[in-house]
Amino acid sequence: MFINNRNAFTMIELIFVIVILGILAATALPKLAATRDDAKLSADIQKMSNCIMEAGTLYTARGEDIAAGDGTVCDEVKCYTINFANDGIDFIVSLNPGGADYCARVAEAGDHLAKTYRFKGTRVSY
Repeated sequence: MFINNRNAFTMIELIFVIVILGILAATALPKLAATRDDAKLSADIQKMSNCIMEAGTLYTARGEDIAAGDGTVCDEVKCYTINFANDGIDFIVSLNPGGADYCARVAEAGDHLAKTYRFKGTRVSY
């Protein structure tokens, strides 16, 4: 009768486990990097949306145009270029895919925000 008294893994078993883990890591890491970039892009699109809302709110509440450097969320936006409204000139938002390494897909996900916004009276239109 044969009795197996193994207390450890053999070298070949350990090599197979390491190879399998390497294959899993090689397929998972690019997906994790893409997910990270998607999250950053989503956050930037949300910041741009908040910037537009803040600019409209400031104008309708006080009749003042928001400007760069006002300490608002607009200064944190990377994937858009903002031409701030000034004395009746429109608030213009355009796409900036080269603004950061994660902005390449901004046209697919956030092109709905790239518009000319007009603040007149108590209304915001585009």
